[in-house]
Amino acid sequence: MKAQQRTVRVLVVAALLAVLTLAALGTIVDNGFIALDDGDYITHNSMVRGGLTARAVWTAFSTTRHTAIWHPLAWVSHMIDVELFGMRAGGHHAVSLAIHTANVLLLFFLLRSLAGALWRSAFVAALFA
Repeated sequence: MKAQQRTVRVLVVAALLAVLTLAALGTIVDNGFIALDDGDYITHNSMVRGGLTARAVWTAFSTTRHTAIWHPLAWVSHMIDVELFGMRAGGHHAVSLAIHTANVLLLFFLLRSLAGALWRSAFVAALFA
């Protein structure tokens, strides 16, 4: 098989993985925040609710306030979501879905590159999705 045909096949499989991921999880954008941990991360976290500010970013990187886990990138990501979507949960969920879909594709391309096995790589990525 020619290299160009292999490339097209890989890109088609990647597109299918993206479509399947979005189809399977796309309804999440209609959901609200949940009581499990969204309070600590978003809804009851004044630092995040204030949006993306220099002080909030500094605080995110220098404290474990609100939870016992240090996760500044998650907080900064939520601050950006607040800037873009306010406190509308659907926007936050859409960003999470986009990140997850990108990770599905990243896993697929990584496995395809390392193992050279198109369908096995696609299967593992689909399971991850």
